[in-house]
Parts: sequence; structure tokens; C-alpha cells
Amino acid sequence: MTEHTDAPTHRPRRRPLLAAGLLTLALAGVGACQPAPGGPGDPTTEPTTDASTTPEPEPTDPDPTEPTGELPDVSDAVIPACGETFALPERTSELVVDSGPSEALPAHGGGWATTVTSTAEDPVQGFVAMQQVVVVDGDGRVVVAPDPEDPVFMGAEGPFWMGVAPGETLTTVVQMDVACETGDWLPAGDYEVFATITFVAGSGEMEQAQGGPWPLTVGEGDAGALPASPPDGAVPVDLACGASWAPPQPGTGYGLQPWDGLGGEHEAGAVLEGDVGVDLTAPMHGLLFPLVVVLRDGEVVNHQLGGDTATTVSATAGTHAVLDVAADLLDCGTPAGDSAPLPPGSYQAVLLLATMLDGEPHAVAVTEPVDLELT
Repeated sequence: MTEHTDAPTHRPRRRPLLAAGLLTLALAGVGACQPAPGGPGDPTTEPTTDASTTPEPEPTDPDPTEPTGELPDVSDAVIPACGETFALPERTSELVVDSGPSEALPAHGGGWATTVTSTAEDPVQGFVAMQQVVVVDGDGRVVVAPDPEDPVFMGAEGPFWMGVAPGETLTTVVQMDVACETGDWLPAGDYEVFATITFVAGSGEMEQAQGGPWPLTVGEGDAGALPASPPDGAVPVDLACGASWAPPQPGTGYGLQPWDGLGGEHEAGAVLEGDVGVDLTAPMHGLLFPLVVVLRDGEVVNHQLGGDTATTVSATAGTHAVLDVAADLLDCGTPAGDSAPLPPGSYQAVLLLATMLDGEPHAVAVTEPVDLELT
């Protein structure tokens, strides 16, 4: 995975991840049809012999709540079982992982940069739950697989959001985990590897990008990585305590939707939490911080990065991300290590979408200031 050594610490809000139960549609209520009372199968009812007195049944639409017996078409998502033989479904996924490792991976794990191409008619986007690979041995048995009960940890920076627009290709990274039987790294040797990137789409359905098999050699080589690639047009922004607020003018073209929960009246010490919509008009890979910047008399008066949520975003242009924001309204003028809330009073608040470049915050998108009253 991408390293973010300059990212500040924060308190991440984790979204619910996939469980194994999402892979199966419970078709409760499907069974043998029973004859209705008074119908042909009811021995207590005399059959009607006069067809002229028997009304024609009214045509009815199927009950939309009744199970159909078919699973929804979500790219034939699969999570293999450890120790069993495995192959991808015959149907090609609408999200195709295009390439395997170009060199051997080290004995202590690792991954490789690849691309994901979408043939879907609509953007496919959502929070990644599992981004590990599936490794099989010479007999085709699964020796490395994602665990739906213990999804891959995406890092301290919080959740991972992925989006691929129709017909677009996204550069991303897949990562190998430990052996599923031993809990240790794979022994050196030759294997085959598949890629299955599983995430929850905005509709709530599960989607999966798939690819493979490819030859894999374990025991030498370097782990793959994908450097942070923010959108062009991000500009530096001064968020230091007491800095005069100069509205940044990013040239990314990203659209940041106004957040209704930002302004208005809130209790002093409140935490502002919600979801923020972002239209991505240029591709990116890296951290995005939705920040609340509080101003008083035109100066920055609150902490930002230490109390907000960051999301790793890997997306093409033409996608729409919905990111978490959680802002502690803390007074940045308190001594280091203290966390006193901003006192009651009248302020202004700005929603800022930022990324980190060379250890400094850069604005990607920003809203106009709104009035904020703390009571």
C-alpha cells in the first residue's frame, strides 16, 4: 500500500466492512407451493363444473418483495475458502484487474501496482473492504485469501474509497496477505495469483474487481507501491493557529458540495460529523482530508488535522465520492497538549478538502464561509 509518512495522526471513523453473509442472498420463504383453501387441491370443496360461472383470473404483477431465486448481478463476486481449489467465474467481471506482478515478491509479503478497467455503464464506486490477492499452490489449492471476518487493515489513515468511471482505467495497488492456514508468510516458491478487490458500492451492493491467474514467485524482489498522485491544481493553504484566512483558489476543478451541518448553532465542544460529497473531475491517488476551518475576525482559531478523518482515495475522473468528516471544535490557542473547546461566540466556518504534499496541507476544494454560533 502507499506510504504516507507525513500524514498527521487523527481519530479515524471506520465504516462497516463486508462480512461473509453479504455473499449469499437468503431466499427465505421459497418452497413447495401449497394449494389455496377452496382451490382444486382442497378435498372439502366441490369442484365447479360450470365454466360460465368461473371468472377469468385478473393478471397480477409479480410481488416485488418475493424472492426470485436469483442472485443480483454484481460481477460474480467471490471470496474463496482456504484450502479449496479456486478459479474465477467464467463470466468476465465488469471491473477487470489488468495485470499481475511484473517481478517476484519478497518473502515478507508485498504487492504490485496494476490497473482496473471498467466496462460498466455507470460509475462503480464505494469503500474498499478487502484488497488482498488470492494465491493458489501447484495443486490449485488456496493458500492466501482475504478473510471476510478480518478484512485487510487499510492503515491508520482510515478507509479506502475507490471509483472507476465507465470505460476508464484506474491505477491502484493490490496487496498480499499471510498464508491462511499458518498465519505466517508464504514459503519461498512458485505459485499462481489472482486479484479480487472487494468494495461496497454507493447503492449498497457488493462489487469486485477481478483478474488472473498470473505466475507468482515468492522469496525475492521488492514490494510494489504506488506513490501519492494528487490532482493537478492543489494549492498551499495556511492553517496555522492565528493565520489570516486567505481563501485558497485551487485549480483542480473538484466540486465540493456545501454541508448543511457546517453552520448554524451548535453547543461549544460539539463534534461536527457527517458525509461530504465530492465530484472528482481529475484522477487521483492519495489522502483526502475533509477539514472544518473555524475563523474569528478573519483568523484561524481551531485545530484541524488532528481531529478530522482522512480517506485514501483512488479514483478516475467522472466519479463521485462521499467522504466522512468529523471535526472537533477545539481552540488552537490552548497550550500544546491541551484540548480546550472553542468558547461560546460567533464564528465563521469553512469546509476545506485538503491533501498533503511535502508535509504541507494543500487545498483541493473549498466552500464559502458560513456563520457558526457556539452556545
